[in-house]
Amino acid sequence: MGILTNTFFKTPLGPRPPSGSLFSKPETCGSKLVGVGARYGLVLVVSCLALSCGYGYADEWVVEPQDPKEPTEPTEPTEPTEPTEPTEPTEPTEPTEPPIDCPVTVDGLDGALESDRVLLVADKPGTFEVPEIVAEIVCHGLLQAESLVFGLDLPISETAAVEDYLYSAGGEDDLARLSASPFWYREMQDGRSSVAVAGLLESLRELISLDVTPLEVVLLDGEQDDPLARDASAADRIVDALAQMGEGTSAIALVHRPEAPGGEHGLTAVTDFLYDHSVDSEVLEVTHGGGTRWTCPRDDPSTCDAYTEEGENLGPSRFVDLEPVHDAPGLLFVGPVNASPPLLSY
Repeated sequence: MGILTNTFFKTPLGPRPPSGSLFSKPETCGSKLVGVGARYGLVLVVSCLALSCGYGYADEWVVEPQDPKEPTEPTEPTEPTEPTEPTEPTEPTEPTEPPIDCPVTVDGLDGALESDRVLLVADKPGTFEVPEIVAEIVCHGLLQAESLVFGLDLPISETAAVEDYLYSAGGEDDLARLSASPFWYREMQDGRSSVAVAGLLESLRELISLDVTPLEVVLLDGEQDDPLARDASAADRIVDALAQMGEGTSAIALVHRPEAPGGEHGLTAVTDFLYDHSVDSEVLEVTHGGGTRWTCPRDDPSTCDAYTEEGENLGPSRFVDLEPVHDAPGLLFVGPVNASPPLLSY
């Protein structure tokens, strides 16, 4: 079962390759899978037992004569019945495969995806790797949840354009309409309007089109000047979406902050505001092994470019560690990173 790679996560420059699907919806025994929920359950394999019937014979019998002078003729003996053919055993049902073929590049991810809580991925934007990994996390989340909310830290004002793209065919014209909005052409290209973020939206579009588990995408940035007000607004939007989707809904959010406001670990306060709403959350702080990132030092648009990033090499594999240090947030190690330029340069 092959996986086609989302072309946005390929080389950042040059002509756009033909569109492909990061995910595939498998088929089993010549028919599409049906009735697969968001969580794995037990697969009941039923086989029929062979049933057979024995031979049955009727004994010869004679009716007593009504008239002793005229005895009746004896009844002919009953012919033996043909034996019933034994029932052929049916073939055992094949175990069902997951309805989505999700990429698997992050170790320890399953432990982070618990139902009825919000998983916050706190990241500085501007790399190819983080949006790609977040698409993988969302894919696995859809396999485990009854329904899923995904929060993305883009301006709320872009909601209509993003929704139009998510429910489109994903063609060149659809992408052109998405990227025609002012957000993608603004002067401050801080990494949130990058090629990789467009790739994340394409992955979300593909997952929605598979129609396996309900997926609601909400934009979180209310564009308030006060960072804490922005975080409070983001938490409110996640909580509202959870309530709208109903019981059994989980949430994942990619929270972008060029410089995260406050917090001992440099994270946003979204998790604190979620706690005020009695919503459980888990934070994964993104760390990497070094490389490059697209950013705008000093919040100066003239400085936006790809810059070298120092990192810490924590091994050859990507992984999730929910408790790297006591009382510290969880850790998402993504390995080496590469800068993702603005979509307008693509």
